[in-house]
Amino acid sequence: MVDTIQDKVQQSVELLTESQQYLSSDIYLETVETFPMNVQTVLTEVVETLRPQAEERSIRWEITQSQLMSAVLASPAKIEQVVSVILMVLLRDTIDRTAIAVEGVENENGIIYAFSNSGFGMPNDHFQEYLSGNGHEAAVELKGLHEAIEWVKEWGGTLECQRRNPSHSSTAPVCLTQHREPDEKPMGKKILIVFDDEILRKVLTLGLKNAGYEPITAANGEEAIPLVQQEKPDIILADLHIPVMDGLRFLRWVRGEAAMTTPVVIFTRSVQADILREAKEAGATFILRKPVKTAKLLETLASLG
Repeated sequence: MVDTIQDKVQQSVELLTESQQYLSSDIYLETVETFPMNVQTVLTEVVETLRPQAEERSIRWEITQSQLMSAVLASPAKIEQVVSVILMVLLRDTIDRTAIAVEGVENENGIIYAFSNSGFGMPNDHFQEYLSGNGHEAAVELKGLHEAIEWVKEWGGTLECQRRNPSHSSTAPVCLTQHREPDEKPMGKKILIVFDDEILRKVLTLGLKNAGYEPITAANGEEAIPLVQQEKPDIILADLHIPVMDGLRFLRWVRGEAAMTTPVVIFTRSVQADILREAKEAGATFILRKPVKTAKLLETLASLG
């Protein structure tokens, strides 16, 4: 395997492993499945990382994709790993002084990225057995590719890996669901995210940027106050259970001292009627129970105009 890309993938795996603790207490890693993502950017970054190793073997990159292609629905935490593992497997199998081809095509059903190479040759039936892990030790090194297939399925797309004989080429067509823009785009609406968890703030920031919003963040209500005063956000998203100044006290400040009518969406796992009633009486525009699905969040934001 290519050392540089392996290190990068390992770092991503470690980050995901480290973040598992948050899945039981907060939203947005696995609980928000997909966000609109630009695969072109991810592909460019991965290819640049692999380029030195490809050049050592005189392997060329032949990439064709429209600059106007739409975003696709995918997991922000996993899309880079999917692209990386496909290109790593192809690069390892590619014959020196040949090419790895990537073609992006957009149609009414989604976006298809076709990855292919000229490989050393393994019968397709054997390759499928290795990939599925039916008793073959060699399937271990293809575990990442197997996981990538499952992730793409979860996003509503398909990833198929095949060997073509007698040409000895490997192909990996990836079909991803196209992100459909709403009739009225957010037009850069500024959203203040008030969550104490750093990883969740980063994931929310990435997803909302890709959806067309302009996110700014704070770790608690006290940090959020000057941002409200200076940035004047169009929408505020706040966790009810944040330290220093919790979501309820912050909400009361927004509606009381600041006298602002800005929509405030409160997030909570609580099912206690008195807590939900307090938040509503304090001026919450919406109260969303965690975990919240991406579609529900974007639908809520769109309803706020």
